[in-house]
Amino acid sequence: MHAPPERDEVWLNRGIVAVVLAVVFFVAARTHADPDLWGHVRFGQDILAGGIPSVDPYSYVSGDYPWINHELLAEISFAAAFDAWGAPGLVGLKVALVLITLGLVLGARYQGGVLGVAVLLLCAVLLAIPFGALSNALALTLRKQESVIGAVNFVLLPLVFLSPVFMAPALMPEWIRNVSLLNPVGWSVTAGRAALHGNADWRAVALRIGCLGGFTLMSGWLATRAFQSYQRSV
Repeated sequence: MHAPPERDEVWLNRGIVAVVLAVVFFVAARTHADPDLWGHVRFGQDILAGGIPSVDPYSYVSGDYPWINHELLAEISFAAAFDAWGAPGLVGLKVALVLITLGLVLGARYQGGVLGVAVLLLCAVLLAIPFGALSNALALTLRKQESVIGAVNFVLLPLVFLSPVFMAPALMPEWIRNVSLLNPVGWSVTAGRAALHGNADWRAVALRIGCLGGFTLMSGWLATRAFQSYQRSV
């Protein structure tokens, strides 16, 4: 049984949008920090630690002159991201905001609300961390840049194409559909998409997030073992 041509066209359009978003992601991830950024991070950390200040504690010339900080929400977000994940957290926050805004411009409507967007970002983080850890483990083991790049692409690209990123599960051959059930990329994509809908099956979402969490822990353990092995060899 074949899907109607209209559904094929819809999923082709979604695939094109996914490619565009991927390009935007890599462009947005290129970051040149403005010197003021670290001041905003510091102000946000002060707010989280002791509340909103009434004067600028880092200004020599203003003294006790009242100070109204008009960038509270941004600075709190910067501080929370930096405290949790360091500089990569700031890059991730920027990329997330760019992609969410671009999605709105392209006509996306996040029916799951703030919770759905938060779950989507959590799924992305739980997918990025283990692949980053496994890349580090490969780098510490192979110790050759070309080999690491080849190995990562050899694993990551098939995982992307054997997931629901570009094709609806109903349109997949059965064997690809079965593989996607065991695919971390498929877990992240399926859980993130479901969370953005207002009528998500939250038990299924939680199950996939749990699987991603387990994958993250396993990858972190492998990266730690690889680092320990590297230390013993030098």
